[in-house]
Amino acid sequence: MKIIFFMGGILIAVLFLLIGVAIGVSFDDTTEEFLALIQAMSSVGGVIITACTMLIALFALHTWKSQFDHAEKFKSIVNLETQLRLLYQSFDEYLDIYTKVTVYNHQKDYLDLRANFNLQLATFDRSMDFSLSFLSSQEQDKFNQLFTKSKDIFNSAVGLVNSNHSCVDSTEFENLIVEKDKKITQSYICFKNLLRSVRK
Repeated sequence: MKIIFFMGGILIAVLFLLIGVAIGVSFDDTTEEFLALIQAMSSVGGVIITACTMLIALFALHTWKSQFDHAEKFKSIVNLETQLRLLYQSFDEYLDIYTKVTVYNHQKDYLDLRANFNLQLATFDRSMDFSLSFLSSQEQDKFNQLFTKSKDIFNSAVGLVNSNHSCVDSTEFENLIVEKDKKITQSYICFKNLLRSVRK
């Protein structure tokens, strides 16, 4: 890039020199030949300056495009972090009420919470698809594997509640729920760390 600016500066200096010489000489036959030479050189100089301008414009366009892509990637990853938090929060709320209703026979309605969780899951999936378009195929694979693992953990936690609906005061069930909560938290932390690693 510095070379292009340097060449452009030299060409402009030469053009000013040629114009100064043309203005400062008397007009005779040799002067007309000299002016024709200056005209030819200025045409060549114009072509070179145009080419340099085009190269500078291409460089500027490439820089702008990479900055735009980086900004879009950053915004999409930040949005995905927000969606991730909402997803895990909605699942936690749903699982808590669902456990109270299924295992402990509380009279609460969990259908709205399940619908909210399913909505958050679909929203996160769409946001993730958009965000993955900015990442390498290796990073995309990591995200897809982690998302599949997270969904398996969600399903496993709900399955655990379904399979223990008769164990009202079971300590074993409480221990299993605590283990599931740890896995859910670990899954969330892994996802969050992966998002932060690609947000750079």
